[in-house]
Amino acid sequence: MQTLYTDFDIPLPSSSSLIPINSAILVYSGSTVAPLLAMQLAKLASYTVVTTCSPHNFDLVKRYRADAVYVYHYPSALEDIKKGYPNIERAFDGISLNESARLCSSVVGKNGRGVRRAT
Repeated sequence: MQTLYTDFDIPLPSSSSLIPINSAILVYSGSTVAPLLAMQLAKLASYTVVTTCSPHNFDLVKRYRADAVYVYHYPSALEDIKKGYPNIERAFDGISLNESARLCSSVVGKNGRGVRRAT
């Protein structure tokens, strides 16, 4: 919650009309505990939620309101996310590994508002 509301300035659900239309956030490793919560909070704030996970967890992250799901270990994952959601400015790294940090940083790019690792 602190990352979303303090570090990323995502508005509380009661003020979701303040966010730009079509705002999206990447939540890496969406099938783990902290990212599942982050996805729900982002959805309550009217964000489009893009996540990564293994194929066997697609149904789980969809139940927790993910809008788009990508397989993190596919070689085309970064390219596919950037093509589908070129304006992602925020990424929540739910697993905090070198590979996840690289993908998150690459998705948000130089114009991004930040990448935060789950702690």
